[in-house]
Amino acid sequence: MTLLPIYVGVGVRSSCSAEELAQLVREALSSLGVGFQVQGVATLEGKAAHPAISVLAYTLGVPTFGYEAGRLDEESPRLAHPSDRVEALISIAGVAEAAALAVAGPDARLVVPKMTSRNATCALATPARSPSRE
Repeated sequence: MTLLPIYVGVGVRSSCSAEELAQLVREALSSLGVGFQVQGVATLEGKAAHPAISVLAYTLGVPTFGYEAGRLDEESPRLAHPSDRVEALISIAGVAEAAALAVAGPDARLVVPKMTSRNATCALATPARSPSRE
């Protein structure tokens, strides 16, 4: 059985707890409806060491990837749900979707667009599939 490779993009407020973020990510992953394997967690560079994100990556057994705001801004045209609030705060259209797409690669697609809780956002992306070799 082939498992879908999944990258988790997250954004958090400083007050976000590890449990709140974990619950949001569990909801996103459970909505996939297919077998998957999480490959990594991605976020804004300045948030990569946030305790909730560190605990999430540790629990999932995957690395954390932090991206500069400029790199996440490059993903703006591909976002399903850009955020005026995030744009006003840090001058980029979004974090969770942009981070998921950035880490999953240039041909990645969102499989779960941005989901939100009180203090967190989460999105899931998968890399483009490579051609099968027969």
